[in-house]
Amino acid sequence: MSYHILKKIITTACVLSVLGGCSRISTMESGAGPKEPLEIWVWADIHYLASSLHDDGTVFRQLVEQGDGKVPEYSEAIADEFIRLCLERHPDAVVIPGDLTYNGERISLQELSEKLKTLQDSGIPVLVIPGNHDLMYPYARSYFGSNARKTPAISPEDFRKDCGAFGWEQAVARDSDSFSYVYALTDDVELMFLDANTPAAPGSVPDSTLAWAKKQLAWAKEDSKTVITVTHQSLLAQNKFMTKGFIISNHSNVESLLRKYGVTLNLSAHIHIQHTVTEDGLTDIATGCASVAPLRYGILNIGTDRSQWEYIPGHLEILQQEATDRFTTCMTRQIADTLTGRDIPEEDFDYMVEFMMDLNRAYFAGEITDRDVDAVRQTEGYLKWKTYGRDTSWYQYIESILS
Repeated sequence: MSYHILKKIITTACVLSVLGGCSRISTMESGAGPKEPLEIWVWADIHYLASSLHDDGTVFRQLVEQGDGKVPEYSEAIADEFIRLCLERHPDAVVIPGDLTYNGERISLQELSEKLKTLQDSGIPVLVIPGNHDLMYPYARSYFGSNARKTPAISPEDFRKDCGAFGWEQAVARDSDSFSYVYALTDDVELMFLDANTPAAPGSVPDSTLAWAKKQLAWAKEDSKTVITVTHQSLLAQNKFMTKGFIISNHSNVESLLRKYGVTLNLSAHIHIQHTVTEDGLTDIATGCASVAPLRYGILNIGTDRSQWEYIPGHLEILQQEATDRFTTCMTRQIADTLTGRDIPEEDFDYMVEFMMDLNRAYFAGEITDRDVDAVRQTEGYLKWKTYGRDTSWYQYIESILS
């Protein structure tokens, strides 16, 4: 038997038994390349909505104008522009840490997947993980006239069918109980995707998945590989006021595992703000929402010394006015609703709304630095909130931003 035939048989056997006797596919058989600088683009919380699911009518306008600032009517334009940029720059990989769809519509996932295949066909690996809006989401709807009607949602089987080509099928190891997998980007860098959004255990990483991850991390450490993890919900609290539902519910177990095996970087999404936090040697970078102003994506540059990396937030140049207007409209309404009925002079009321709007926009965009905190506390807007709105959730939110 020739060497090439024998190698093909061994590789095929491993593919069929990733969780069995052959616990891993050889990274060299998975297309690993030489050690060199890497550029990974992160595109988070796309919330793609197929145009065939709405007519931009009454119920749809009410939905988006009373929402959290997303611009789903521009989904196709946003996706096309991001893909155009990727084809122009040709990063080493595009990582999508969940919430590919607006509200879990199967049609939206199918349409977006077709677009993502353009990147795959050009030689750019697209690597995805499901978010809380993607699998079995109960609010998958179409919006026509004054009616919102149910539309087929995404089952785990649907997700594998539509998105299996984006990381899962090329993985060197896969978990049997979730969409968690390990992708060998090079022979010394692996990306471990940890799924915390299975229908059986929404919001947490299943214990069986943690056991699987422990084995993968042990093998990676033995082979001196650098592992970067990817989750939808954050591992670390990006904001102390926004924790419930925003971080993985069993995050402490996940953190302990990653620290034990020397993982220092996690890429996350879900909270929609652009923010980074580091605790005890572990850094969690939350990339801002792709469909909320300023239409974020992130660029992670990794040097030849894999312990050296730089993360650069980016944003699309298109639709900035439309996205800003939507965010302003949605947030202004929510802020004003909180203050309405209080004994606040009209001029102060307007000033407080404007201050909170500006602060919130800057926070979502990741534009507030430690140097800004003291300056913000001295502003007239902050002092008015402290005087008239100290007992509100918005004031607590302000303090969480400045803490």
